[in-house]
Amino acid sequence: MNRDKKLPLTETVYYVLLALYEPGHGYAIMRRVEELSGGQVRLAAGTMYGAIENLLKKGLITARESAADKREGFRAGTDDYMVKPIDVKEMIWRVEALLRRSQLAGSRIAKIGETELNCDTLTVHCNNTDTEIPAKEFY
Repeated sequence: MNRDKKLPLTETVYYVLLALYEPGHGYAIMRRVEELSGGQVRLAAGTMYGAIENLLKKGLITARESAADKREGFRAGTDDYMVKPIDVKEMIWRVEALLRRSQLAGSRIAKIGETELNCDTLTVHCNNTDTEIPAKEFY
């Protein structure tokens, strides 16, 4: 039997692939997976990015890294654009630069709009909900 090395997909990877049919940021993808699965699959950010990395390695998706893709992101309203898979160190440098610019570098709590990131408790507060983030995903 000549099996395709790209298959089978785990349930999580399958739903992430379905969710990627429409463009969206990480949390939109996580919500879409939950909707598509009828609430049966709920992803943490690390699991989602792991599934995306898996799909990239299998060649089932490609990263949007062209100048036109980046321009589209900026025109859609983003202040920054990072090609996935994300280099965690680069992401930290970018966040530190943003914090310096907004003069929050000395603070352990970053607030943007209604969203608050607490570096001491490793939580995100948004829409009156606190979400704990595992240290592995936070740093």
